[in-house]
Amino acid sequence: MTPIQFSLALKKLGFSKVEFSNFVDAHPRTVARWASGNSSIPGSVSQLLFFLNFIQNADSVSGITKLWLWQLNGGLQSHIQSNNKC
Repeated sequence: MTPIQFSLALKKLGFSKVEFSNFVDAHPRTVARWASGNSSIPGSVSQLLFFLNFIQNADSVSGITKLWLWQLNGGLQSHIQSNNKC
C-alpha cells in the first residue's frame, strides 16, 4: 500500500489520522509517517484497511463475519503496538 492509497483509504472510511491511530493503538506520529511515506505501512495495517473497506461496501456480509473481522483487529492492534517505533 502506498502512502496515497493509505490516505485515501482513511478518508473513504471516515478516519482522521488521529482517529485511526486510536483505532489501531498506534502513536499519531506513526500514522502520520505512514501517510507521508516516511515509514513503510505494515502489511497488517494494509490488510485491516482492505477488510474495513470490504465490510463497508458489502451489504451481504454476515454479522458473524463482521464480528470475526473486528476480533481480528484486536490481534492486529497488539501486533502493530509491538512493532511501533515512535
